[in-house]
Amino acid sequence: MTIRVACIGAGYFSQFHYDAWARIAGVEVVGACDMELARAEATGAPAFGDLSVMLDTAQPDLLDIIVPPPPMPKRSARPLQQG
Repeated sequence: MTIRVACIGAGYFSQFHYDAWARIAGVEVVGACDMELARAEATGAPAFGDLSVMLDTAQPDLLDIIVPPPPMPKRSARPLQQG
């Protein structure tokens, strides 16, 4: 079974998350979302500039939220509402 992971955030710290996911067998990173599309594209995962589009398109099993603590509640609301 493959676990489909999507990530919110592609800033400096996110490289450690993407690297870790790449080393885990049975995990596929199906999306990277960032307000700056070029940063999401740089991760090598399917890139998105809109969270709703990523969630609807990628259909992840797990969402890794890689943003600094202050904006986390705002970024977390939509995924939590969607389930």
